[in-house]
Amino acid sequence: MVIDRDLALQAQRKLTAPFDPDRGQGTRSNQTRDETIEAGAKAIYGIVTQTNDPREVERKWKSVAKPLTRDRHRAEAEACLRAAT
Repeated sequence: MVIDRDLALQAQRKLTAPFDPDRGQGTRSNQTRDETIEAGAKAIYGIVTQTNDPREVERKWKSVAKPLTRDRHRAEAEACLRAAT
């Protein structure tokens, strides 16, 4: 299976756009890799739960999301990060 890198990057940007403080301007983040993965996982969770407000996503992430769900979204976010680098 061949994955189009440009399409993968577009999907990643679409998933994380609501949680991107510089709105795609490409400024270098001070986040560690783990923090980036965690932010990506929350962004994916927000898309899946159709929650647009980052504060609401954070609340649901802490109180509603099951550990297995969190782990799955972290794995997805890590895969996106690997594809982007």
